[in-house]
Amino acid sequence: MASVTQEAEQCEEGDDDVFYVTNGRTNTNHSNTNGAGERVKTIDRYGFIIGANISSATPTTNGALPRMVYMSRERKWLNMFSNWDYWMSKKFFKVKERCRKGIPDSVRAQAWQYLSRSTYFQTDASSTYQIYLKQQIDAKVDTEIKNDLHRSFPSHCMFADNGGVGQQNLYNVLRAYTAYNPSEGYCQAHAPLVSVLLMHMAEEQAFWCLVAMLDNYLKGYYGGQLEEVGNDGATLLNLLHIVHPKLHKRMLAANIDAPLFMVEWFMCLFARDLPWPSVLRIWDIFFCEGVKILFRVALVLLRHCTAHLSKIPRELYELLSCLKIKNMPREILQAEFLITEAFKLPIKDSDMSREHKKVVRQKIKKSKSAQSSQT
Repeated sequence: MASVTQEAEQCEEGDDDVFYVTNGRTNTNHSNTNGAGERVKTIDRYGFIIGANISSATPTTNGALPRMVYMSRERKWLNMFSNWDYWMSKKFFKVKERCRKGIPDSVRAQAWQYLSRSTYFQTDASSTYQIYLKQQIDAKVDTEIKNDLHRSFPSHCMFADNGGVGQQNLYNVLRAYTAYNPSEGYCQAHAPLVSVLLMHMAEEQAFWCLVAMLDNYLKGYYGGQLEEVGNDGATLLNLLHIVHPKLHKRMLAANIDAPLFMVEWFMCLFARDLPWPSVLRIWDIFFCEGVKILFRVALVLLRHCTAHLSKIPRELYELLSCLKIKNMPREILQAEFLITEAFKLPIKDSDMSREHKKVVRQKIKKSKSAQSSQT
């Protein structure tokens, strides 16, 4: 969240994760108005406006580390940046370990760009960001993008003001990506992804990081009939049978299919659902290990979402209610719990690959069968 943290001064001891914003600039005025009578917004360490009427996707804990631990981790990342290719080729296990611990805020933007290799996309691209930005796109799509701007994190100081700098940056990146990838076009789920990137890096960097994300990790996720999301949903249910067979059985009996609850989780990388420290930890791992972390976090949520109940509901409405993150116990949404439990699950990466291949084979077989029946 460079636009805030570069200017912010921490408040007096006891309020070290709270900042105050007037017209987009941070200060340490503890009153609701400044000397000029302008209203001052109070924000947390991530830039979210405190007291706003917002969803669950905001911090419930400050997520801060002891100063010495933070500085030590920061130095380790800076050392890796200085010889990145070596670390990725010879000591990737250590890079992965440090991503799972959480990337320090001060180097997160650089780490995400290094992990996603977004700078390589920028170097190899046939055009520059500025050219994509100036290209014409369909007027209807342009209107759709503009209409969606106010929906993307309105509780964050970067995007709270209609027509403000944050919303303009968001519009620019979404418009440029639509020009860059006209075959896939614009999808509403792009906006939360770009917003998170803009909280950490400049506009052009966010564009190329988005390109890298959608080409490297989420290829085919946002186009057409969302077939890849459907495949991952079916894979998630197969994995749930391993992790929580009783819940899996109840869901099948109630005819609950994965798209009813997991589409936003996966397409927005949990950015619109979980407390912010949890979102950042998931994204740190995602850039290193890919979509596997989305499956693991989803399975943790499903495994524990009914643990506080005496029994798993049988009725469709009650069961669906349990699967909504806003209704889940707050303790299972916290970063340390989610990440720790995610890597304790009784599944391996090979299990995910096997189940995904099985889903794809079944779809191909079903498609061929449907075609043959029509001839």
